[in-house]
Amino acid sequence: MRRVAPHKPFFQALCVSLICALACGFILTAQAGLRGPGKYCGVVIFDRWDTCFLLSGPYITYISDSVKNELRPYMGKAMQVDASEVVQHMNPGDALIQKYKILGSAPDTHHWVMLDGLELVAESDSGRMGLQFS
Repeated sequence: MRRVAPHKPFFQALCVSLICALACGFILTAQAGLRGPGKYCGVVIFDRWDTCFLLSGPYITYISDSVKNELRPYMGKAMQVDASEVVQHMNPGDALIQKYKILGSAPDTHHWVMLDGLELVAESDSGRMGLQFS
């Protein structure tokens, strides 16, 4: 009696597709950003627990407790610092600046579009007096 061998090409194709799917999954999740030494901009914030951080859009960059007092006079202002020691414990994760030099106010890189003569009109769909019940 002859043994029936499994379909070798089907098994190989299944293994290749599984490896490709796993590789794609790893590549898609590896899009995290490493934060290292360099220039950082953001609004200087001190929260109610006296934690200091630079807030720049969706990014939070924490400032170490040992060096945060240099930024206290700039609370609420957009500042730029040159960080020489930055730690990022988790990737992705927020960075912690441990040593920096204040460069001054953050540069204004926004190029706003000016719309002269733009007018916004809002009207109610339910009439001039609002909703009327009878």
